[in-house]
Amino acid sequence: KLADDGAELVVFDSFFAAVREDPAKDESLANAMRRQRHIVLMAKQAQVTHPDLVGAQPTLPAELFLNAAGTNWGVAWLDPDLDSTVRRHWPFSAPGPYPSLPWTAARLAGARLSEEPQERWLRYYGRDGAWTKLSYQFALSQPTNYFRNKIVFIGTQPQTSLIDGETDEFRTPYTRWTGESAGGVEIMMTSFLNLMNNDWLRRPAFWVEAVVLIIIGTVLGG
Repeated sequence: KLADDGAELVVFDSFFAAVREDPAKDESLANAMRRQRHIVLMAKQAQVTHPDLVGAQPTLPAELFLNAAGTNWGVAWLDPDLDSTVRRHWPFSAPGPYPSLPWTAARLAGARLSEEPQERWLRYYGRDGAWTKLSYQFALSQPTNYFRNKIVFIGTQPQTSLIDGETDEFRTPYTRWTGESAGGVEIMMTSFLNLMNNDWLRRPAFWVEAVVLIIIGTVLGG
């Protein structure tokens, strides 16, 4: 459907770890991937568990699908704060030793990305985001050319909007007020739009924070 419509970019926040026992179905999926204008597949981050080493390395999709995607991949990883809220781009500072999923997607979409490491903080685009959500049922029933020149992220939503410990479920700054969680793909899309629009949040200089803290303390004390 996406290839027939001429989607500009397709990003999978789903990990194709290995081929299955039905080669025909695997090849059918790989052929559909080859037909896309641009496609990015998710890689995972594997922690290095060795007593003398500290670090991580990417785990790539199965070779059949990776080759079908033109070796376009990025690690889908989020780094929540202690309160489980995701506030920062990953890696922090970015870019890191290997690309994130939003980084690779933004590069293919034509974003001008600096290779100089920067601390990027997520700018969220409202409670419901700046995109259209479609289930598979509605996506496949859209009229011809609905997806033409569109950027499409494919991933999962939490089964419920409540924080209940699902694997692909995270808090955002809006969770404190709404009690609703977000799927990882939504945060990936937020990071992608930040990179495309060059409008991520930037922490002010230390002296600016100090001056603001002193002024607020003085006013509240008064």
